Amino acid sequence: MQDMLSRSIHSQPDNLCGLRKWILCTPSPHSVVFAVRYGFTHRCAEIGDHLHPCDAGSFSAAQSANCTQCSPGRFSGSGTSTCDVCSAGKAAKEPGSSGCATCQAGRFSLADAMTCDLCSEGMSSAAGSQACSSCQAGFYSPSKGSVQCTACAAGSYSSTSASVNCISCPTGSAQGATGQSSCTACTPGTYSAASGKASCSACSGNSYSFSGAASCTRCLNEYYYIEGSCLPCPEGTACDEDGASTISDLFIQPGWWRISDESDEVRRCTHGTLACLGGLNFSDGYCTDGHEGILCAVCSNGYFFDPEKTSCLLCDDIPSPGELWLSSPSLIVFSFLSIAFIASIISISCTSDMAKMNERRQRSMRMEQLVERISGLSNIFRGLVSHVKGGKVKLKALTSFFQIAQNIGVSSFFIFKCNHSSFTTTLKPRFDCCLPDW
Repeated sequence: MQDMLSRSIHSQPDNLCGLRKWILCTPSPHSVVFAVRYGFTHRCAEIGDHLHPCDAGSFSAAQSANCTQCSPGRFSGSGTSTCDVCSAGKAAKEPGSSGCATCQAGRFSLADAMTCDLCSEGMSSAAGSQACSSCQAGFYSPSKGSVQCTACAAGSYSSTSASVNCISCPTGSAQGATGQSSCTACTPGTYSAASGKASCSACSGNSYSFSGAASCTRCLNEYYYIEGSCLPCPEGTACDEDGASTISDLFIQPGWWRISDESDEVRRCTHGTLACLGGLNFSDGYCTDGHEGILCAVCSNGYFFDPEKTSCLLCDDIPSPGELWLSSPSLIVFSFLSIAFIASIISISCTSDMAKMNERRQRSMRMEQLVERISGLSNIFRGLVSHVKGGKVKLKALTSFFQIAQNIGVSSFFIFKCNHSSFTTTLKPRFDCCLPDW
């Protein structure tokens, strides 16, 4: 066999072991076998031709007489027995490639790739990337194949990665910087009425707003908000905090009262803090326990009015009839009437001497009448006391009438706000049976 090979190869001995050195092909097929066996990746095109290496982009396997092109995604140099795989970030689209092309920015590829793919929306890549990167929060990519992500403009944000767009800041917030993942709520005293604002606006005048407000619907301290305006808080209210007061939640001070939580007319209570609790809660009418009605001047069911304490007390604490008589206006009325009668009698004694005899007779008759009338008046008062003994409801109705009458300024025989003349004029129609002509 060695002799046959020697006769088939016309070369010097050192060529037998050298790689990629030419040898002359002979009619014997052993030349090819020799070349392959000793590492030559050559072929003999014709008899007598020299052995040539495979072109770049092709290869010849062991014991192969022909070169084969590399498949897409692979490449080779000249005179190789195999093709290499394109690395990630590169691609070889055509067969027989002598090298791989680097992926452009906005594209990517895995190993052994024929082509580079576009990055999806919300992602981007640099040249030669094996994968695309998601846009970070505050940035976005609206289309495929983005080279880089775009920062959200002022007044907008993106809160998640891989965003394809940015979101406008909602009302009540703003963002002045670019590339942000959130918006900032407007601080107290400022507002943002529209979306997509880069900054919040300050409330004007005496108006005020809480954090994150879309409008200024509150007021500074000492003012309350009503129907789009800020007005000075009325007397009897407390407006100490910025933004704390509106018409419906005005804080009513103790000893003051208003008719509803929509009224700005605040009145001082007749019985002060004993009756009027004040506060924010209108459900109890701003009244203390046992009081109700206008100015908290009416006693609730189960309560009676104590004139000395000027307050409504539980009916369990009602005084005895004797105590009620001594402490009630009835005693005052009775005493006043008695003094008036006595004064009338004394005035009669000032008549002329010529009529003394007649006057004495008349005085005696009048005295008898006076005794009868005083007796009748005593019966009236005893009846009043018996009503007190018999039923607390009647007493409550009577005292409630006195309270209301006093609060609205009405003069009656239980209220001494008039002079002697007007008082007696008021009494006479009620006790015409008992009062003499004054």
